[in-house]
Amino acid sequence: MVYNASGMELEEFLDRLASAEPSPGGGAAAALTGALAAGLFAKACNLTLGRERFREVEADVRRLLDQAEALRRRLVDLMAADAEAYGQVAAAYRLPRTTEAEKEARSEAVQAALKRATEVPLEVARACRDLLRLGPEVAAKTNPALRSDVALGGVLARAAAHGVRFNIQDNLANIKDQEFKTQVWAELTYLLAECAFLLNDLGRAMPEYELKVSPTPKA
Repeated sequence: MVYNASGMELEEFLDRLASAEPSPGGGAAAALTGALAAGLFAKACNLTLGRERFREVEADVRRLLDQAEALRRRLVDLMAADAEAYGQVAAAYRLPRTTEAEKEARSEAVQAALKRATEVPLEVARACRDLLRLGPEVAAKTNPALRSDVALGGVLARAAAHGVRFNIQDNLANIKDQEFKTQVWAELTYLLAECAFLLNDLGRAMPEYELKVSPTPKA
């Protein structure tokens, strides 16, 4: 079982996540969580397709499956992208800083790497938001035997989006570009609020699971 084009298996990923190596870290773990959420939505679709009792919604479920699978692949790619971005930050901090020219070059490299390390987890949040948008329809049109999987998928997607907030917050604290910081935090705040509302929408579609969260983060 591989998680990206580099061929790393899940067990190896988890071993490295738990190790003293700088990457993968929290951003990659959040992307994996989002990919698991997408997988659960896809499972609900796959166990609905081809069954006579769901023939009337077959086309809709197939569309939902295609969308969930595209997001799952995107989130898997973001696992690798986050680990790479974090590695670039570490490499930038290791650059020499003996002369003034070296200090300036190092500072520019660090700032560029920090911005990239912020953009990747922000993309994870966007993907999870897009996944949560599918939730109510997945709940309504897929096999009811998979309702608990859909509920868990929603919770995981929202958790992944909320989790990248911490990576982004830490990176922004060290970024000097105030306009970039303001734009990122504004988008993140909106994304997380939307994820909370979308999970609540999913909860209304399956009230037996009592899914309800408050919008976050606070400014």
